[in-house]
Amino acid sequence: MRAHRKRSLRTLSNTRYLAAENPSMIPQVYITSLNEKLYWQYGRNFIESWLKNAALDMVLIVVHEEEAAQYLASHSTANVIPMSLVSDEHQRFKKKFGSFTEAAGLALIPTGSHADIYKTAYNYRFDALRFSFKIFALTKVLRAGLVADHFAWIDADVVCRKPVTTADMAPMFPEQHQIASYLGRSQFPQPNPYSECGFVGYRFSNPDVLTFIEEFESLYLSGDIFSLREWHDSYIFDVLRFKFQEDGAEFKNLVEHLPESDHPFMQSALAEFFDHLKGPERKARGYSI
Repeated sequence: MRAHRKRSLRTLSNTRYLAAENPSMIPQVYITSLNEKLYWQYGRNFIESWLKNAALDMVLIVVHEEEAAQYLASHSTANVIPMSLVSDEHQRFKKKFGSFTEAAGLALIPTGSHADIYKTAYNYRFDALRFSFKIFALTKVLRAGLVADHFAWIDADVVCRKPVTTADMAPMFPEQHQIASYLGRSQFPQPNPYSECGFVGYRFSNPDVLTFIEEFESLYLSGDIFSLREWHDSYIFDVLRFKFQEDGAEFKNLVEHLPESDHPFMQSALAEFFDHLKGPERKARGYSI
């Protein structure tokens, strides 16, 4: 196991449970993020399906950009909690790197045979700004002390398909000795495969979890992500996972014994309760399979 390190996320040691009135019923916390555009595209459907199907002790925290606040206010209930994305850490990252077009996945490439004529091309694999919302939403919730033990990242382009309870979801989370549960891929997408991070589960009670997330955030704040082969969260998750595994840490691959797929979410046990509308085609038709 990894040696326990000094952690800078000090407020995490003063966790206040959402279920403080009934400590025996600690909820599972699920974290997602969106802005106004994404709310109308798919976030609203996700939230409404959650309110319809998720048990009350499954708490969804929706970390949002400010313009979405007015729409999310109407969804605020016991198990859907809106939270502003604004944080010192995220503001620092945007101030430091937000003016670089390359950090938004944009690059100038030559057009045709004229080397002096360029066009702008977008590549999501290098959109560090877009995918930074995940880690800063996660650390915003952690610093607010809103998790007890099981907590997870879940993408906002998910739909809750049927009633689901904490008992149903318990196998989706890592065991006590594991840092995270994830949807592993080694062959997709080409040419440089990476895990799907539409769902990543954690155990707060494992002290190495805080170290893992702190190092994740630090890669953004330091700018060290720009020295990596790709700059999106899924690739960075794998880079850190490999590093921690080399030190003896363990992770739980939710699709470890299943055939390799470009959409492992829908091959996993998560698919019984959720549909991940990954990609424009699935979003357009409203279902994956």
